[in-house]
Amino acid sequence: MGLFDILRKYGQDQLWSGLVADRWLGMRGHDLDDRETSCTFCGIIDGRIQASVVYDDSETVAFVDLRQPEWPRGGHLLVVPRTHVEFLFDLPAPLAGSLMQSVVRVADALRRVTGPGGISVWSSNGAAAGQEVPHVHLHVLARYDGDQLLSVYGQSPARPARAGLDDLAARVQRELRQGF
Repeated sequence: MGLFDILRKYGQDQLWSGLVADRWLGMRGHDLDDRETSCTFCGIIDGRIQASVVYDDSETVAFVDLRQPEWPRGGHLLVVPRTHVEFLFDLPAPLAGSLMQSVVRVADALRRVTGPGGISVWSSNGAAAGQEVPHVHLHVLARYDGDQLLSVYGQSPARPARAGLDDLAARVQRELRQGF
């Protein structure tokens, strides 16, 4: 059973089995501002740029990333909100929830199709974090034993004293209470 068969079986929203259906996505398009006309992911959402879309609902779209480590067994997908939002921390809470629901759904389908040893899910926000496209997106990557991808630390970082960890936790907690 292929990825698209599994998505059809488990999904209830509009699912795709190949390239973006330009006509359909064009009808689903939204008003574009200057950022969106130059955004690669907005171009995919609106059908101006081709992509191999695997999942589509009213708030999110998931498609195959052009970069596929471990090809042909591979499995690197991107899940994006239809709304152009540059950073994860700028997502409205309901959209963030919808985005994560789509990520879970797509990750489970990818796991069933590729049979990996694990799945990595991540989002890079800002240039220092390696964000390449200024549109929120979550990577869903099938992982295999020994693939040597996404090593978080080149070498084991220092382990601060508990007091330093507690101080960081307290500062973040204060910000969370003030920010909401």
